[in-house]
Amino acid sequence: MAISGIGPIGALSFFTAVEEPSRFPRNEDIGPFLGMVPYFKQSGPIVRRRGISRMGNKMTRQHLVNAASIHMRHAPDDGAIRVWGENLRARLPAAKVRMAVARKLAVVMLAMWKSGSEYSPAGYA
Repeated sequence: MAISGIGPIGALSFFTAVEEPSRFPRNEDIGPFLGMVPYFKQSGPIVRRRGISRMGNKMTRQHLVNAASIHMRHAPDDGAIRVWGENLRARLPAAKVRMAVARKLAVVMLAMWKSGSEYSPAGYA
């Protein structure tokens, strides 16, 4: 709950969706687990990139997207995730930016949980 935008319900939802953080060898694996990565449809040489896969826990994904929206508005101006999101906003639609920031927050939350460290706004990008 130290991350701007993550409240008690979002933190509890993430905790119950992940259950055991050691089953993710890399922190980046949480994105596909929660269905926050692009879905590809392939047929022969044709590759179509669709929206997100939506394969994971829908409620946790919604909580993280809401947290990303709040984080982009209320996080410190020099926070690494917010600056990264602002740079994305210049070239991507708002919905894609929210999902990207939500995935980044999920990765940071899992990294904090596994290492037991505190959140530092300037330390993650």
